[in-house]
Amino acid sequence: MNNLTAEKLIEKYGFTMTPEQVAEVLGLVKDTVLRILQRKEIVARKSGSRWIISTEKVAEYLTTSEPEKAKPWRHEKGQKLIL
Repeated sequence: MNNLTAEKLIEKYGFTMTPEQVAEVLGLVKDTVLRILQRKEIVARKSGSRWIISTEKVAEYLTTSEPEKAKPWRHEKGQKLIL
């Protein structure tokens, strides 16, 4: 990511974001962002069918999240699978 800080994100999107906006920032599709929200990897609230996502939490996720390849979903025979 190109060094987006919370201040820069707030300047562009305001204090809350939609899943579509988060997808744009993270370079993902909306469905992937929805899965991230459902797994509570980004803290957000749901109001009816709409997600309310704090821009600060998105910036925090950008700086603290592990790359997807770091999660060992596959393993060789005889190795332990650690999630």
